[in-house]
Amino acid sequence: MKRTLVGVLFALAALGGLAAQDKSAYPFVDMGKAQALIDVLTKENETLTNEALRLRKEAADLTAQVIATQKGSTDLVPLWNAVRARYSELAAIDADLADKGLKAKSTDATVKTLALLKRLTGRIDELGLRAVDLGREVERRLSQASVDEARVARNTDDIILLQAALARTKAQQGRLDAVIGELANLTTQAEAALK
Repeated sequence: MKRTLVGVLFALAALGGLAAQDKSAYPFVDMGKAQALIDVLTKENETLTNEALRLRKEAADLTAQVIATQKGSTDLVPLWNAVRARYSELAAIDADLADKGLKAKSTDATVKTLALLKRLTGRIDELGLRAVDLGREVERRLSQASVDEARVARNTDDIILLQAALARTKAQQGRLDAVIGELANLTTQAEAALK
């Protein structure tokens, strides 16, 4: 129902030159249906506006998480670089070691350092992937919020057209009531004159 009535209004608007805001260009409408459609569109706008606000808040919260995640990853990089530099020094020292006790100590430190580098690399990668995933969620929510807001704008335009058409129809109703009232008076006078 609502798309049909609004579609008719748009077709008439295109043909009648609504851009000029000529009140006579607005079509007459069934007042009950027009008001019902205005009510539906208004309620839909309330729902869509609340949804868009919720999505934008979620996007802002997720953006904060993206920033924190990226910072966590960025904070680990200097530590990874420092461990990697010490590991290179350890490897250089290990290459010249002849003492079995020192070699065993160096080997143990090498194993532990490689395990630490692996854990740091894994965490940096994990945080990077999490930031990307969160970024996608931000974009998805912002995109849906934009769709909802565009729908609100279209609904608002429809409401404005319907209100203008409704006002024109109410004015027509007023003229009709006045003419009927005058006809009733004339009928009374005519009936009296015919007696």
